Amino acid sequence: MSAPAHHGWGVRVCGAGTLPAVRAPKQNCPRCEAEQSFRPRHRDTNGKPGVVEVYIKCTVCRWEKVLRKSTAQIEILADRERRLVNQGAKEEKRYGVVKGSTANLLRNVRNEMKRLRVEAGLA
Repeated sequence: MSAPAHHGWGVRVCGAGTLPAVRAPKQNCPRCEAEQSFRPRHRDTNGKPGVVEVYIKCTVCRWEKVLRKSTAQIEILADRERRLVNQGAKEEKRYGVVKGSTANLLRNVRNEMKRLRVEAGLA
């Protein structure tokens, strides 16, 4: 069996419904104070098919906190939204204004995320 293919920055594709990889800064656990990177993790929920819980978990004391409920498609769009916001900030710094194409892409991504949230019953 071959290794999963990488498509784009931080996205590992190894089948339908894959989620973007996220890098997190080091922080202390609220319970045990162990310093670690709280990388958001994903797990299926028993409620609705396709809905995942995004959570963080301490590797030392097993403390965990659910951040949100989402879907794989929404998480991928959220990563795209973050990159477009960063791109827009760079464009505004360089040119004094965000390019129209970047603004349109960002608006389309946000509208699609909103539609998917309603469709999944998360809105």
